[in-house]
Amino acid sequence: MTPLNVAVKDCAPVRVAYLRHVGPYGAPVAAFWQQQFYPFLVRHQWTGRPIYGISHDDPNITAPAQLRYDICVEIGADEGVSGDALVTVIPGGRYAFLPFVGT
Repeated sequence: MTPLNVAVKDCAPVRVAYLRHVGPYGAPVAAFWQQQFYPFLVRHQWTGRPIYGISHDDPNITAPAQLRYDICVEIGADEGVSGDALVTVIPGGRYAFLPFVGT
């Protein structure tokens, strides 16, 4: 087993715009990134900003059709969103980070 390169960091609150995927994790989330989220970033000219993925549910206890995953992009205090996007604040605090490279 390859060890994970996990870093623990104290973070300030971050305001984000997000789109929510409801359904199985894995390939359906990747497709949602490509078909929904990336065009959303381009439309708002937000490519290159920090991106966050938030898995809300444990797939060991939640039915696949009910799993929730939010794909977020960091936005400024004066920026709004359109369409199905929502805005929230990721609370400040101590978080575990690990790198991800892939599609």
